[in-house]
Amino acid sequence: MEMEGEEEVRLAENAWADAKETWEDETDLYNEYLNEYNMWVELMQAEQDLDLWREYQKGADQAWELVSEQEHWYMMATEEWEYLDSEK
Repeated sequence: MEMEGEEEVRLAENAWADAKETWEDETDLYNEYLNEYNMWVELMQAEQDLDLWREYQKGADQAWELVSEQEHWYMMATEEWEYLDSEK
C-alpha cells in the first residue's frame, strides 16, 4: 500500500516537472516570436521607402501569426502547470 502512495507522489512530481518544462519552452518560444514581430515593427517605423515598408509589413504580419498561434500553446501550458502546481 505504501509503495502505491510513493509511486503516485513520484508520478505527480514527474508530471509537475514536465508541465513546468513545457511551460518554460512555450514561454521562450512565445518571447522569441514576439521579439521577431517587434523587430519588423521597428523596421517599418524607421523606413521611408514605401516598397520596403510594405515588405516589412509582410514580415510583421507573418510574425504576428506565429505570435498568435504560440499564445494559444503558451496559455495551455500555463494552465496545465498552474493546475499541477496547485496540486503539489
